[in-house]
Amino acid sequence: MTRVKHSTNTPVWQEIFFYNFHMSPAELFDEVIMVQVFNSRKLRSDALIGSFNFDVGMVYEQEDHCFLNKWLLLTGTDEAQAGVKGYIKISICVLGAGDEAPAFKKSQGDADDIESNLLRPAGVQLRKGTFILRAYRAEDIPQMDPGYFEGVKKVLGVGEEQKELVDPYFVFQFAGKNVKSKTIYTSDHPEWNQELRLAIRFPSMCERMKFMIRDWDRLSSDDTVGTYTLDLSAISSPGEEDGFLPTFGPTFINFYGSTREFSDLPDEYEDLNLGKGEGVAYRGRALVALETKLGEYPEIPVEEIHNHDVLAVHKFQRRRKFLLYGAFAEATMISVTDGPVQFELSIGNYGNRLDTTVVPQASTTQPTNAVFDGCNFYFLPWGDNKPCVIVNSSWEDISFRLEPLNMLLKMVERLQSNLRKVQIDIRAAAPTAEVATKIIALLDFLIKDCSQPFPQIDLTTRGANKLDQLSHDLRIDTLAQICQDAARVRDGVQNKYFPTLPPIQLQGQPIPQIDPTSSKYKSNDLDMRRQEVREMELQRIKQDAIKLRENATDINEAVNEVEGFLQSLRRLAIEPQNSMPDIVIWLLSARKRVAYFRVPAYDVLYSPNPEATGKFCNKFRTVFLKQPGAKTDSALGAEKVPAMLRLKLWLGLEQHGEQFAAEHGEGLMAVFAETYENQINVLGNWTTKGVPRPKWSDTTGNIRLDKDSFDCPSGWRWEEEWFISPELSLTFDTDAGHKRFVEDAFECQQRYPAGEWKQAATPYTDVRGDAITPRDEILAPEGWEWEDDWQIDLNRGVDEDGFEYCVEFTLGGFTPVEKTYHLCRRRRWVRARSLTVDPKAMMKAEKRKAELAEGWEYAPLFTMKFHTKERRMDLVRRRRWHRKMIAMGAQASAVFNVDKKKQQSEEEGSVMTSPRIFLTYKAPHQYQLRAYIYQGRGLLAMDSDSFSDPYAYVCLMTRSQKTEVKKKTLCPSWDQSLIIDDLEIYGDPQRLAANPPDVVIEVFDWDAVGSPEFMGRAMVKPLVKLEGNDPRVPRLMWYPLKRGNEEAGEVLVSFELFLKENGDLPFMPPMEGKLFRVPSGIRPVMQRTAIEVLCWGVRNMKKYQLASVTSPSIEFECGGTILQSNKIKNTVKNPNFSDPILFFDVMLPKEELYTPPMNIIVRDHRAFGRKPIVGLSVLRTIQRFRTEPLKELDEGDPMPPETQEVSPDGEGGAEQLQSALDESVKLMVASGGADGSVSGSGDHAIDMPEDKAEKGPLKGLKKQMEIITDEIDWWSKYYASIGETEKSGDYLDKGYDTVEVYDQPLEQIEQHGDFKDFCDTFELKRGKVKEDEESDVVGEFKGTFRVYALPGDPNATLPPRHLRFLPKSDPVECLIRVYVIKAVDLQPQDPSGLADPYIKLKLGKNEVKDQDNYKPNTLNPIFGRMFELKAMIPVHKDLKVTVMDYDRLSSDDIIGETVIDLENRLLTKSRATCGLPITYNTTGPNVWRDIQTPKQILEEYCKSKILRGPRFYGNNSLAIEGKMYNLADFEVNHIHNEYQGPPDQRLALYVLREQPLVKEHIETRPLFSPLLPNIEQGKLQLWIDIFPMQMGKPGPPFEITPRQPKKYVLRCIIWNTEDVVLEETSVLGEKMSDIYVKGWLMGQDEKQETDVHYRSLDGEGNFNWRFVFPFDYIPPEQTMVVKKKEHFWSMDETEERLPPTLVIQIWDNDQFSPDDFLGTLELNLNHMPKPAKSASKCKLSMLPDAQGNAPEMMSLFEAKRAKGFWPCANEETGARELAGKVEMEVEILSVEEAEEKPAGVARDDPNMNPHLDEPNRPATSFNWLTSPWKSLRFILWGRFKWYIIGFLIILFLALIFVLFFYTFPGALANKIVGV
Repeated sequence: MTRVKHSTNTPVWQEIFFYNFHMSPAELFDEVIMVQVFNSRKLRSDALIGSFNFDVGMVYEQEDHCFLNKWLLLTGTDEAQAGVKGYIKISICVLGAGDEAPAFKKSQGDADDIESNLLRPAGVQLRKGTFILRAYRAEDIPQMDPGYFEGVKKVLGVGEEQKELVDPYFVFQFAGKNVKSKTIYTSDHPEWNQELRLAIRFPSMCERMKFMIRDWDRLSSDDTVGTYTLDLSAISSPGEEDGFLPTFGPTFINFYGSTREFSDLPDEYEDLNLGKGEGVAYRGRALVALETKLGEYPEIPVEEIHNHDVLAVHKFQRRRKFLLYGAFAEATMISVTDGPVQFELSIGNYGNRLDTTVVPQASTTQPTNAVFDGCNFYFLPWGDNKPCVIVNSSWEDISFRLEPLNMLLKMVERLQSNLRKVQIDIRAAAPTAEVATKIIALLDFLIKDCSQPFPQIDLTTRGANKLDQLSHDLRIDTLAQICQDAARVRDGVQNKYFPTLPPIQLQGQPIPQIDPTSSKYKSNDLDMRRQEVREMELQRIKQDAIKLRENATDINEAVNEVEGFLQSLRRLAIEPQNSMPDIVIWLLSARKRVAYFRVPAYDVLYSPNPEATGKFCNKFRTVFLKQPGAKTDSALGAEKVPAMLRLKLWLGLEQHGEQFAAEHGEGLMAVFAETYENQINVLGNWTTKGVPRPKWSDTTGNIRLDKDSFDCPSGWRWEEEWFISPELSLTFDTDAGHKRFVEDAFECQQRYPAGEWKQAATPYTDVRGDAITPRDEILAPEGWEWEDDWQIDLNRGVDEDGFEYCVEFTLGGFTPVEKTYHLCRRRRWVRARSLTVDPKAMMKAEKRKAELAEGWEYAPLFTMKFHTKERRMDLVRRRRWHRKMIAMGAQASAVFNVDKKKQQSEEEGSVMTSPRIFLTYKAPHQYQLRAYIYQGRGLLAMDSDSFSDPYAYVCLMTRSQKTEVKKKTLCPSWDQSLIIDDLEIYGDPQRLAANPPDVVIEVFDWDAVGSPEFMGRAMVKPLVKLEGNDPRVPRLMWYPLKRGNEEAGEVLVSFELFLKENGDLPFMPPMEGKLFRVPSGIRPVMQRTAIEVLCWGVRNMKKYQLASVTSPSIEFECGGTILQSNKIKNTVKNPNFSDPILFFDVMLPKEELYTPPMNIIVRDHRAFGRKPIVGLSVLRTIQRFRTEPLKELDEGDPMPPETQEVSPDGEGGAEQLQSALDESVKLMVASGGADGSVSGSGDHAIDMPEDKAEKGPLKGLKKQMEIITDEIDWWSKYYASIGETEKSGDYLDKGYDTVEVYDQPLEQIEQHGDFKDFCDTFELKRGKVKEDEESDVVGEFKGTFRVYALPGDPNATLPPRHLRFLPKSDPVECLIRVYVIKAVDLQPQDPSGLADPYIKLKLGKNEVKDQDNYKPNTLNPIFGRMFELKAMIPVHKDLKVTVMDYDRLSSDDIIGETVIDLENRLLTKSRATCGLPITYNTTGPNVWRDIQTPKQILEEYCKSKILRGPRFYGNNSLAIEGKMYNLADFEVNHIHNEYQGPPDQRLALYVLREQPLVKEHIETRPLFSPLLPNIEQGKLQLWIDIFPMQMGKPGPPFEITPRQPKKYVLRCIIWNTEDVVLEETSVLGEKMSDIYVKGWLMGQDEKQETDVHYRSLDGEGNFNWRFVFPFDYIPPEQTMVVKKKEHFWSMDETEERLPPTLVIQIWDNDQFSPDDFLGTLELNLNHMPKPAKSASKCKLSMLPDAQGNAPEMMSLFEAKRAKGFWPCANEETGARELAGKVEMEVEILSVEEAEEKPAGVARDDPNMNPHLDEPNRPATSFNWLTSPWKSLRFILWGRFKWYIIGFLIILFLALIFVLFFYTFPGALANKIVGV
């Protein structure tokens, strides 16, 4: 919440808010950002003025993830007729880890065009609207509630029939609002038939809407069944001609989430139901339709749908029969090995084996035990019979949507593949003509694709809606546009490189038209809309392609255009109305779901049009199954793969089902009925009596399946009788695949309490406690022999006799120490045996034996794992029976109806079961795989010594092999060929060559103790050779290893797969020992190579084993060659090596692709000869260090810098150049001129250091500085440099220098290249890499490399070395000046949302804390601090600048910090020690501050670059390398000033600035906090000067102290008002106002008021009233400084900088009600309208309009005084109206002037300057409440006196008349009677 801005409708806040989140991007991007503006009230709740909402994801999708200086249009939310409530300008960004924060810069000028910078297109107006969602019905909703009472009712046989245990209702959410439907109780297929209406402001800035199905619960919170998210951009279009409002459906939407099986336990994957992560199972679908209406808000949120509308959507629910086929070729890498596993294929709820509510189908493979492959993995031995599954389902036919989608996806895939080839050639620097040829071919393909017509969709298309038609049209237009643009690019490239080629023909092969009437499903509105969108977009792409073809002449330009085409096609390849559920493949084990894989239905959808068929339809592919809730995005990087499958899928209409069978090649599909015969062992006899399951049953034993009870399904017939079909996987025992196996047996003993140990009732068991054959009776299987006798296993937690003890065997908890309460013990006996025959032959013999046997499978219990050989403890057995059947029609359904009457069951009815389906092959083809594993690089460190011991597994199909282990390396060089021979693969070899199986490489770290650790996985396609003499050669390529979601290194490999049946194979690879090496035709070509190593030093080495690293040396290893540096004596004194040059003469691959990495190993030399490894760095590639060999120096070449002398320049005396610190920084010692001493008293922070030893030209510095006016200071230079010229005064007009202000760190400027020209910095790491943690950097290595080819002749002369003329490696004492300007957008640290920042510096052991100068309550502090420190570089090279938050009661917090490498700046050739200014000034505000003069710097630069020169010709010309530079050429239109130095120095400086040297600058460095790494906490602007103290004394530092405000007084005299609106009407009907004036300076709380001019009848008011406002003001910045405490308990004042704005308001005084506001006037004292001389000339046109334009403006600070009339305006009606005119006098005075001319407030003393008299108000001006007689006189008498007089006369006459008539009768009677 911002601070409250009082009494204004144009508030300025300048405040920053930070929000930190720790959640997934998918969750965060769905959140809604709500910006609300309130009117603050003290005694009542705040009133909402207006609001604006948009999604977080919308911000992140913008460039740089931000909106900068955007105006938001505020609107009311509840008022039906609410319009625009105002505008608010914001900048907002959303940053993740590693994202760079943008710079929030204020827009320049007050006249900011709101309309052009609005957060929506100009001219678009918010309109009221309503989203109308029609929720019709849902189906397939899973059980959500427990069925306790249903079970009781079923047992007791009472109550109603069983109900569905779910109470669903529908929820519609958008922009933080939601509306829900009614709840349908106990129904998994609810029919709501309701309209859910949501009020919106359109167009909305929120992008995503959510649909949810929830389950109502009586006692607990409601559960979510599933969540569906829909993007508005997919169902609407903002175009002017082709745009349409959001529309959707009627269509079904599918919900996904956790598994459907209900459990009373909490759902482990409940978050998946909320849309967080990938749903693993189908959880239902709902029929909905969305419509958008503009112009009104809904009266009621929920309304019933009329019956005729419900009937109208029945046409969208028409179903057609679909068939889903799945053929499984191989399954390997199986993780479940303790029981049989099977795979389930389902679409929607069809095929769900564990759901009893669906019809059983042949959706699962047969249960099979996993078998060890002899190396590492387990596979399923399916052999000749590959399992197939078939799922029958009924869905809406939406092929008219999915077929165009597949066409677009194939376009995208082809374009992406072709573009990738072009980009590879560009990176490989291929010949331009070759690249141009590929671009032309790419564009030809693209134009051909975009020219193909799409199937037409209109309202007559069955199943299509309006959106379908619109989308289709937009796609067509876009493709046409792409086609034209591609043709333009092609012609441009062709005309430049191949002008003789014929022009392209735009007409391609048309896609066969699809008859829209052939569809059986009704299209909806969205279908037609999207059709239009696609047509228009394709047309646009086609046109753009033609333009690009005609105009493009540059390859890079063409590639950029093609990337734009690719993005356009990707946007088109979206189908929001995909109502076909995804296909889910599940791995099942014992009715438990283990792993899954989701396949979009359109990927395997069949179409008669090949272009519209899914890309994986009926094609074998390799998939990795994932565990539910897996954190990795791809299963390829999972540490444990549940299974890897090679399968093919086919989905299509039932009438096209024969297309699947036609693509099997050599395989034949066979369908079998299946049942199991079960028996039990009773007293040694096998019988069916007493069997706990039916005699004949399914594999689970739950369903009774007698052989004679099977009714052949309709459309099928039996081909043969029942036969025994044993499960071949059972023939493989636990030792299958092993060449050596260890048998074990546990000898068990027991005792009574205090008794002796005796043999247990079960003397021998396995590790699980199950009884086994006694060890003496265990015989070696056939083909095996024992290696030794039985031995006790003592390598466990046992006593000396091998026993372990427990209380009871079944409880476990064994311990090696015997206790008195232990009653059981056991010990393990082991005996090894080895295989004596060929394992393949043995496996085949076992298979034949199983086929000839009776087929029985044995087990101790039916629930345990079965095996083929009968054992002593086996009590049950079973065998499988099959009966083959043949389909008599293509549409026959293979589901059996098992008649229970034939089973003599008492139950009525029948059960249904499904057959087994296999793809049978006669024989496999024999292949040989040759895997060439050459090397790896950049692998992860998995051991504590910073290394790994990597080895690799190579797996293809059901076979795998392992490489040798490479010890202690992260870049292993295996150079090994793995041969997998006699690999059996089924299927047509030609199809295999077109779609080869994937080879999987897994890399592990070998450990002597414990299991190997996973390091990464890669998948590669092998090169298939069907002929042995195939001339193609596989090329070694780098493939990335995936570990989790990150890359974990690379491996250089290639693979060949030979068909052994066609001719002889090539010779085997050469052998070295027992290993095959990579053959010479494949291994890289080597060449003699030189590697020069600059081993400069080590930095920031952390302790190792609690001891400091003080004497390190470095080993460099590349290509098997190792060189070692000398050791550093003491890193504390000098961390550089004394002899830094090393030289490699090594054989390396000629191609850079194969170059091995460079390993940098740091060892520390310690006592007793120990040399532990304390750091490691691996360079994956040394390509960037490659260079050409140097030639021998000619005699005319200049001498090296060390041998040349510097001639005196006449100003500094004779100087001699000694050994250089660097090629750009030389250490000079004056021979008699300049004073080389440096004064100082240590490291300190100063505002402006004073130097008492000023000599030479510096003597007159103070005098010259005094001449400069106050308006010109360093901040004038700063503001002029950043473009805020209004704060710089006339600085630029005087021709002064500006400074480069970079928005990034100096080293990141492209031309400086991180200052790595002298040496690079390589991070050293140590220890094991931990997942989800940052790498442990333990130090840095400073050095560089030069790599170049050497002559092949070893006797040839070597070329000159590259690394020569190095500076000395001794430390250098330097003076460092750190100028900290300001911080920007800091992260708040206090509860108030602000911080109290200050600066802290640390360089080595020196630390400076500027705590006393903290800036209170601000996030954008202006520091203006200069710090001086001394340091020995490179002993202390890293300067850490930290921004701290000051706290009074607790320790200070770190806001953020940045680290600067001073050594790189000192050594770089870019001369980053002190930036070069624009001009050379000896005095003035930009006085030269460097140690050396420009001429000296230029001479050293020429020597470091080995350039001839500089040679001066007079003072105005010089020559370098023969090139002349003239001073006049640099000073064209130059404004000269009195501070400039001599011409020769100025010319030298101009020439220096032409070189790639660091200019005078201010850098902006991001701040990072150790608590929130990689997330920026703000920015800091600073610059650093470095001065080697041996070179002399630097110039004076800049004075950068922030500008301090000056005290001013504003006097405002309110003389009169004219033409004020008469707001009130008196009781007597006259218009009047009780006028008074209120005034204040905006930002100050003090308001002053005049007295009241009562009863103004003509709008005139007389006051003669003085307002006095003291304020602080900074003249150069034209800002007013306001300091005040936020709360009474605040310790510090908060400073605000605001424009000095005087607010004058006219009010009408009321006695018994709130005063009425009449009008206001706001005057910016720097830019205010001139007053009118008279009231008649005062008009509204004097005020600035919305764009800030006004006839005449003035500055009160310049004029000092102004008097006249100003208009007051009122905008309450929306238009500006004149509310009155104020005659006033305003005057600005400094504090001194105000003291000289005092004046009191109002008319108080001292009433002078000028004297204010009492206002001459008319007598009618009075307060009627306090002056009743005046009220009578001036209100009643003045207006009604004649009426009053007349009334009194009449009253008098009436009284007389009354008296007369009253007395006359009595008088008359008296007269008569004579009284």
